[in-house]
Amino acid sequence: MDKLSERIQKYTPYWQDKLIEAFPLSDISLKDFSYSDYWISNTSINICDVAGTMHTDYIGKSWRWLLENGKRMVSNLELLDKNPVYYEETIKKEPYMHFIKVDNKVYVGTDGNHRTCIAKFLFDMQGYTTLHGVMLEEYSINYEIYNLYSIIENFSHHNLLYWIVKPFKNIIERLDGAGWKRDNYQLGIKITNPKNNYSIIITSMTEFVDIINDYNKLFHKFNGKYKNLWQ
Repeated sequence: MDKLSERIQKYTPYWQDKLIEAFPLSDISLKDFSYSDYWISNTSINICDVAGTMHTDYIGKSWRWLLENGKRMVSNLELLDKNPVYYEETIKKEPYMHFIKVDNKVYVGTDGNHRTCIAKFLFDMQGYTTLHGVMLEEYSINYEIYNLYSIIENFSHHNLLYWIVKPFKNIIERLDGAGWKRDNYQLGIKITNPKNNYSIIITSMTEFVDIINDYNKLFHKFNGKYKNLWQ
């Protein structure tokens, strides 16, 4: 009878050639626009939700490619044959497996690429979906503020204002317990005029429209509410 490792290598699910996606928060600015950061040391995930990884060696490769060519895949397949219960048990995984969830997609974090690939093939073959005992982080991105950040940067550049535009992230609440925590934030955009170090923080497009209207007043020789931004 074939070993379990041999059976999953012969198994050909429809998704095997799907490319492994890049972890979006490698762009550090995106993480700065998370209004809620969650972490738990021991939980469960749907292995089917895993779409990508932080590991640059595997981004853009297929799951089949990783199963056949992963740097440590041979040793991980040998461990599968020796201890298949590792993938089924509900206790915390040792060694640990780390995942990060963003916008309903899950990505392999700091450890577990090869084991995740094995679990995807193994569980699909066996009709399972839930991988237990893993570490999970989750980020909830406010794309309205993220897009506003880009708009303000472009406005500053186009009008030769040389503003320093940075995300503003202020913690307003922490909820935690044994092995978990959630941090909730107030988000905004901090705009600084480097000529006089005047700064403001805005939290909506409406406020930025007020700034633009204020800018337009200058052409009619009015002193606007935000005049220190233009000096």
